[in-house]
Amino acid sequence: MRHLRLLPAAALACAAGCVELDPQAETRQGGLVEPEVFDVIRASNSKAAVEQLRERHARELEHARLLEEHINELIAAEEGLALEHRERLAALQQIKDQLRTLAEEQEATTRAIEAQKQQNAALEQALAAEDAKRAELEQKKATGGG
Repeated sequence: MRHLRLLPAAALACAAGCVELDPQAETRQGGLVEPEVFDVIRASNSKAAVEQLRERHARELEHARLLEEHINELIAAEEGLALEHRERLAALQQIKDQLRTLAEEQEATTRAIEAQKQQNAALEQALAAEDAKRAELEQKKATGGG
């Protein structure tokens, strides 16, 4: 209990011995004009921070420039691939057209060969009929029936 009575007295003693920590209080009261140590530290930290930010900004700009170059290279490569793809599709279409033409020519040739075979068969039959008539006529002459 005795300790509790001493507490207000100790608080008053501490309050009387405390110094104001406001760094600009002395300049307002007409004290020191020189900057406080904390102001110097703060200023040097600010300069260092600004320099770090400048360096970081420069690095980011360089990184952005490199990324833009890389993106442009990729776009150019993609355009090149698209052009090559179109050229290959055109070449494939030409090959398909040539194959279709050749298939049509082959089909026409096959039909012509079949027609020629039929015509040859008809001519062979006609020749065989003529040979048969000639043989019959010769036989009639030889037998004297003619």
